[in-house]
Amino acid sequence: LPLTLQVDEDAQGVLLNITRPTDADGDTMVVRIVEVPGQGSVLLGSGTPLRAGDEITTDQLVGLAYSAAENFSGDAGSFKYSVVDSRNVGSTTSISVEVLAVNDPPVFGLDSEVTLGYDGQALVVDLSLPSPTDAEQAINSVVVESVPVFGLLKRPDGTVVAAGSEVDSNDLADLRFYFDQSVNGPIGSVQLSATDNT
Repeated sequence: LPLTLQVDEDAQGVLLNITRPTDADGDTMVVRIVEVPGQGSVLLGSGTPLRAGDEITTDQLVGLAYSAAENFSGDAGSFKYSVVDSRNVGSTTSISVEVLAVNDPPVFGLDSEVTLGYDGQALVVDLSLPSPTDAEQAINSVVVESVPVFGLLKRPDGTVVAAGSEVDSNDLADLRFYFDQSVNGPIGSVQLSATDNT
């Protein structure tokens, strides 16, 4: 039985690999949960999380798994349980759970789509471009990977933002799309990428 279980950040359904307990006298046994980790969950094979005070069978014990809490890393706490036979004789053991940090990529959120209603008048469109977020660090800049075939993406000072340009993440919300052409159908997209420092 391992005394420490190490799992990666955000890992789900990692088996605890607990060996089935035995009783020298052949008595029936029950497993009583004494303590569960403060971060994440110890799960039955059915996916039900265990709580301190629960009782399970030895069959259920060997199938237990651990799922880490989202974006948590470090000492998650301990899983402690007692195996007690029908004569009320038992022993207690525990498994410490350590969650190893994993670098999360920056995320922008869901993609969005804008429909332009051009009636002959020039349009200035707020695209509401999202700033990227990262669980470990702030993202200061992004790269504009592509821009629409028609129209211009501009900074507040009127500077055109071309594909390959780097933009401060705080300025994304201020970018505007200028459009003054009669075109039907898709005209392309503004695609962004962000890279963290680790």
